[in-house]
Amino acid sequence: MLQTKQFERFRKALEALPFKDRYERDELICEKYLLFSEGRLNAYYAPFHYLNGNARVILVGLTPGWTQMHNAFRAA
Repeated sequence: MLQTKQFERFRKALEALPFKDRYERDELICEKYLLFSEGRLNAYYAPFHYLNGNARVILVGLTPGWTQMHNAFRAA
């Protein structure tokens, strides 16, 4: 099942983002993509929504880094 709730929450911000070869951190790690903040911890949205129902390996607890976030925004 594809989880679209978060995508819909950030759709307008994604559509307003111009396509570029390279984004600066402050373009993606900013208030408009902030999921939540608790103390010094901030969590930001990245458009990772594909789930492979036939996957044989599952990685749990890994957080995408800047490169994965950047690439996900470019793909979205």
